[in-house]
Amino acid sequence: MPRLEQQVIFNDIATTLKLEVGEAYDRKDVEKGIARVDYDVMRSLEIRIGDLVEISRNPNATTAMCMPLESAREKENKYVVGIDRLTRYNARVAIGEFVNISKTNGIAADKITMKRLTAMSFSKSLAIDERYLRDALTNVPIRPMDVVVIPYFKIGLAFTVIDIIPFNSNYSYVGSGAFTVSTNTTFEIIC
Repeated sequence: MPRLEQQVIFNDIATTLKLEVGEAYDRKDVEKGIARVDYDVMRSLEIRIGDLVEISRNPNATTAMCMPLESAREKENKYVVGIDRLTRYNARVAIGEFVNISKTNGIAADKITMKRLTAMSFSKSLAIDERYLRDALTNVPIRPMDVVVIPYFKIGLAFTVIDIIPFNSNYSYVGSGAFTVSTNTTFEIIC
């Protein structure tokens, strides 16, 4: 039985819903910035598959790509948002806590500056090809100060996103906007 905080009326269109944080429902969602919610939640927020959602719990927030729950087991509690450990870390939330979910838009990033978190004893000067970074981060929404993990051979390389410059130079953000990687995005890696 859902707790009182989870009671949501799905008859009207909402801009924000409060949902309980749960684990990612599928291994394929891990480290990909995916949030799974019930179709009723998606309908209420006017979200389509693949739209970006902001997951926030004051004052912290992150962004994820919204996908529907797929199996009956996942749908046992429609008032839960299933997100992986990395997305929970970026939002600074834990399983069982409540977050606000709202639809958001992503802005194409021109340049992304990241700091490597993973120790790389085999080569401190290892250069990662920008094309590989673009491929690995395509469809992964990012924000300044998010941690992202890039698969690299049998390990994952962790980076903190330090700064993002949007393609639209007239766009001004206060360090909290959602960004997407495009084919023209460039990267700067700080060791």
